[in-house]
Amino acid sequence: MARKLKPIITFIATISLAEITQATSIYDDQYTRFDIYGQIRLINSWDTEKNKAIIGDDGSRIGLFAEHKLPHEVKVFGNIELGLDTQKSNSNNPNSQFQLYNRVGYVGISHAEYGKVQLGRTYVPIDSVAKSNLGYNNTGVLYFADVLSRNTGISSGYVKQENGNTIYRGTGQDIFTLRLPHTIYLETPLFKGVKFAGSYSRPSEGSAERDHSDILHAYSLGIFYQNALGFELATGWAEAVGEKNQTGKKPQDNMFALGVKYIFPDKTVSIGIDYGRLQSTNVVVAGKTLTPTSVTGKWSAHLYSIGAKWHWPESDTGLYAGYGLRAGDKRTFDYTKQTYTLGVDKDFAVMKSKQLLLYMEMAYNHLHSKNQAYEKDNWFLVETGLRFFF
Repeated sequence: MARKLKPIITFIATISLAEITQATSIYDDQYTRFDIYGQIRLINSWDTEKNKAIIGDDGSRIGLFAEHKLPHEVKVFGNIELGLDTQKSNSNNPNSQFQLYNRVGYVGISHAEYGKVQLGRTYVPIDSVAKSNLGYNNTGVLYFADVLSRNTGISSGYVKQENGNTIYRGTGQDIFTLRLPHTIYLETPLFKGVKFAGSYSRPSEGSAERDHSDILHAYSLGIFYQNALGFELATGWAEAVGEKNQTGKKPQDNMFALGVKYIFPDKTVSIGIDYGRLQSTNVVVAGKTLTPTSVTGKWSAHLYSIGAKWHWPESDTGLYAGYGLRAGDKRTFDYTKQTYTLGVDKDFAVMKSKQLLLYMEMAYNHLHSKNQAYEKDNWFLVETGLRFFF
């Protein structure tokens, strides 16, 4: 059985274009530096859909970054980052057993005038396009995986066994717009506020180990601009193609994204707007049973979001709000989901290069679909969270 690519998608990436924003240096001489960094993330959430409170981990991770300077302004570097669920135990129960899993692992080389190249499991350029995700788990809209997902990267969108038949919804996991292994990543230096980036991913397994929908190849492109006046613009494209099935067809997904952000001169107010378009050519395994609620064929969805945040530097307190709309076409049963978000957060400078962040986020979700599989149309969510950066 081929190893499936299942990156975690329940949190917003905080490392932009593979640059580590906070770290503690454990060794630093004139030429070589080792940094350790990480985040402990805890969350308490309650929503009217489940009618219960859940306390758990929200994507904690720890990483090690190394860099060595060579002559002529050349640097070689490497980064490995592991994710963990801090609330799991060491029991023999696989559902509660503590484990580390690979999030990021790459090596690279850079030059101040020519940019950088890195190889391994890394973020891809389109990850850094979003500008409206000014909150935490409920702001931003450049994903569509909560209900429909896409099919490249997991075998055929398996749902369940029913009366001896395998039931397929026709879609699989959204996996190609986050971290991808076996990837080459290129990035130019910043020139007059503009930076270009691109990535290309290939499979590693042998042909005998491959399953339908395993990634055959994927690529992503991004253009990023910012100026001293507080204006930021980013756009990107990503595409993934999966292995063909018995019908000889290959699943294919693509995504276009555009983000705009403006930070006001006093640095206390920022506003971001995003637009995205997803398309999926969904190939179902021949001979498999589909339910009336299956999403099949070539479908598309438009994604819109806006976010604003007010920050008071005297108290390191923020207030933010956001709105997001995901709108699918008729092949998705005219699925639409609207999310209204309001939240507050506060930073605490615990010690040098250490930060403690507390937040409370409220979100109202309204879902409408002609698909009978979705019975809950409206629900309210409250989350409180703690994040310690080191």
